[in-house]
Amino acid sequence: MNKKNLFPISACTAIILAGGKSSRMNTDKKHLKINDSSLFDRVLSQTEKLFKNIVISSSNNEEIQSGRFRVVNDIYSNRGPLSGILSGLIGSANEKNFIIAADIPELSTELISEMYNFTDEFEIVIPESGINKIEPLFGFYNKSTIPVIRKNLSMGKNKILDIFENTTIKIVRMKNTDWYFNLNTEEDYRKYLLYLNNRDKPEATKS
Repeated sequence: MNKKNLFPISACTAIILAGGKSSRMNTDKKHLKINDSSLFDRVLSQTEKLFKNIVISSSNNEEIQSGRFRVVNDIYSNRGPLSGILSGLIGSANEKNFIIAADIPELSTELISEMYNFTDEFEIVIPESGINKIEPLFGFYNKSTIPVIRKNLSMGKNKILDIFENTTIKIVRMKNTDWYFNLNTEEDYRKYLLYLNNRDKPEATKS
């Protein structure tokens, strides 16, 4: 029997966090050139293939030009990605939500599908890319986490890790990390472009 295709997921909203300051990149990461499009457009187009509902969370929604999707502004300004997660969750129409940072250019359907299987049991499901190396900006967050996040932010606690002690969380180990890139620095960007070039390079014709 063929396994039913999970995608695109309709009972879940994808929330793209597009409010980063890009302090280590020395330029706005959203506009980095990836082939014939920007980094942000690449993330958006890939996300759109997997989720029917998308919300874009930004610290400055005037920078985001998207008439097709809802754009929400950070409720708490200059408080990092946790504020973006809160704003996205409040703006979402679904209980289940997939959070992805706008500087993560590749998505793994295998990993997302595996994590989604735990969303009925846990409020937060995130991957682990290495020993003690979790990736909280590539995972599922339930709307039930809103009170915890709001309380932490009101107390000046901006770290995502701080909400874990008051929520149910599942960590899924990545079976393969070759595809996973988080473009924080210029070196990360160069490595990713090299990865794309090698991946898309046609095989040499046999003589």
